Amino acid sequence: MDSTNIKREREYNVVKSNELIRNTRYDLSVIEQKIVLRLIQLIKPQDTELKEYYFNINDFCDLCGIERNNGANYIYIKNALKKLRDKSFWMNINGVDVLCSWVSKVKINYRSGTILIRLDDDLKPFLLELKKNFTEYALFYILAMKSKYSIRMYELLKSYRHMGGFKIEPDELRKKMLVEGYSRFYDLKRKVIENSLEEINLYSDLTVSCEYGKSGNTVSSINFKVKYKSAKEHKATLRNIGTYLMNHIADYRNMGKGLYEDE
Repeated sequence: MDSTNIKREREYNVVKSNELIRNTRYDLSVIEQKIVLRLIQLIKPQDTELKEYYFNINDFCDLCGIERNNGANYIYIKNALKKLRDKSFWMNINGVDVLCSWVSKVKINYRSGTILIRLDDDLKPFLLELKKNFTEYALFYILAMKSKYSIRMYELLKSYRHMGGFKIEPDELRKKMLVEGYSRFYDLKRKVIENSLEEINLYSDLTVSCEYGKSGNTVSSINFKVKYKSAKEHKATLRNIGTYLMNHIADYRNMGKGLYEDE
């Protein structure tokens, strides 16, 4: 993909219903999330059914700043697709927890490096023909994020952008993001919240912060605040993303070793 097409496709929007963003509980690695978002980006506004979408590995590498001629990266992405196909997630629909899937089928053509992927029909009401209560953003804003929590948090915050933010209890945040191993709030704050907000402020179109409500010595609520960046701030963000994508191709040479897998 030439530089003009790379720039254009990075700016194409990902569009999701707010229900899909706010009422789901899942745990996907960074690369798995970026694959899903790339697939959603391929949906056309006029689509009335979910189709088999062509996912070109070289194009995906170009978009993410990944070295495309590294065989280990090809294997890593292939393995990520298998994990994605095997993973399910919980979604609360009208008070009922429903077990859904991301992908129903993956076909790989090794000669062309092209993959044919069908998003699961469970997702149809939340991705197609959306008229209201949806969130859209350019894929560009999540490409430099290294933490799986940052991408998830960005979508949540983006979905509440018109309300100026949202308030949530720590345990509810753990459930929503399927956070494991951070039972102490200090760890949740340091590893999930602060890391996510740092990346979102650095690489996205949002300026975000949070305040903590307490009941005695215990943190009982997290109040996230969100607003759009000024033109000057946004210009700096574009430079941050561009610099990252240009300078971090080497980081992905170790993808097969699990780089960014559990950040």
